Amino acid sequence: MRLMPSSGTICQYVSTGAGTSRTLFIVARQAASVPAAMQHDGTPVQGVGDAAMRSRNAVYVRYGKHSYTFDVVPDSSTAARATTEELRLAKMMHRPLIAQNR
Repeated sequence: MRLMPSSGTICQYVSTGAGTSRTLFIVARQAASVPAAMQHDGTPVQGVGDAAMRSRNAVYVRYGKHSYTFDVVPDSSTAARATTEELRLAKMMHRPLIAQNR
């Protein structure tokens, strides 16, 4: 994947592999509040960050005072697979290099 130019608040990673055209969006927020769309149709997820929720097409995770939304586009063929991919990425936020940049 390759990071596209961004504002720093929304990061867009595009696939560089042949035959795939998926994009990962990561939205970073200073506020830890759950986005309105997640409040409406989100389902709590255990074992990721301080709090996490998933919706049909994204995963929201809070780490302390910061929160992130992970969204892989287009969605996988099944919602379960999309959620698995986004949760795997969200768990990577615990790694030391990323934690130092918060």
